[in-house]
Amino acid sequence: MLGKIRKVEIQDDCEEDDEWGVQKSAGCCLQKLSMLLGSLVIPKVVQFVQANISCEEWQGRYAALIALGAITEVPDKRSIGEILAGSLQLLLNMFLDKSIKVREAISWVISKVCEHHGDLLTQTPEGTSFVIQTLVNALKDKPKVSKNTCGAIEKLAESL
Repeated sequence: MLGKIRKVEIQDDCEEDDEWGVQKSAGCCLQKLSMLLGSLVIPKVVQFVQANISCEEWQGRYAALIALGAITEVPDKRSIGEILAGSLQLLLNMFLDKSIKVREAISWVISKVCEHHGDLLTQTPEGTSFVIQTLVNALKDKPKVSKNTCGAIEKLAESL
């Protein structure tokens, strides 16, 4: 299934595409599996994310983010929280990615993190400030990124 997430069928990353392709369907399925199986899926997904998050092609980075976002709701919040905490800086920097699809995906992932692990983003005043500044800057991006970012800000405020 993780391989299917990697199979991004969008040829032009500027294209506005809300269609459910193989990658979005696989991500949704992975999300449901992670909720059902919990921490059993985490090691394989983390391995997939680590192998693709810094990929030169945007499709690899996009796939890594979809996979990561899919497991943010696992019942074992502590295990995924530790993984997210260790990669937060890298994830927030992905709001500056040159690919709009990657920026859309990271805005969705951060929205999921704010919803299920908001405390990770507000552990220190400096960290909170950086998160908020990153989100405010992302509001100036394309509509899908802005929409997801608004959701992230809302979820973050609710978690405080």
